[in-house]
Amino acid sequence: GQLEGDLQSSLLWQANTIAVSPDSSRLFVTVPLYIHKPTAIYSWDLNTRKALPPIDTGVAGIANTIAVPSDNILAVGQASGEVTLWDLSQEKVAHTIEAHEGRISDMSFFENDPSLMLTASVDRTIKIHDIRYMRAVHRLPGHEGGVSAARFLPDGNQIISASTADKTIRRWQTDGTSGPIIRVGWPFEFADNGDTLIANR
Repeated sequence: GQLEGDLQSSLLWQANTIAVSPDSSRLFVTVPLYIHKPTAIYSWDLNTRKALPPIDTGVAGIANTIAVPSDNILAVGQASGEVTLWDLSQEKVAHTIEAHEGRISDMSFFENDPSLMLTASVDRTIKIHDIRYMRAVHRLPGHEGGVSAARFLPDGNQIISASTADKTIRRWQTDGTSGPIIRVGWPFEFADNGDTLIANR
């Protein structure tokens, strides 16, 4: 069925990032800065298909990447390199993490342990954060250009990352040890399950 709401067509058509809560009850959308309210994250109740009040972050330039590690927390990657953790039940910022020195290009959580957050940035690094302690536990340098995407592999012991800038895919151990480097063409993207990266060679 279709989602309700006056902004549904333009927001979903032009979305920067889409994320769904772990219980599949809520959809979150960020949009480019020139569309509608640049500081807001829009959401829908997927059970009723109705639009919910926008989350006004008050920060322009946040529309880079979002992830939802739990039903009550929304993680927002900002252009400043910070990650803001929003408490959805209280509708306020719970914590802010200074994650990178440049724009955050991708962000995800390990499915089996949502306290582990993975961030990728144009500053050429990947970081693993433990959000229980609000700190990075590993920094993974090595890409020669900005990192476009990064994901935990299902075993939780490895990470795969990709850079459109240096046209490589890398496999890492979570302790920061770099594995094989694959040279690829453009474009590439992660499949819907997040475990497979599709690329032109």
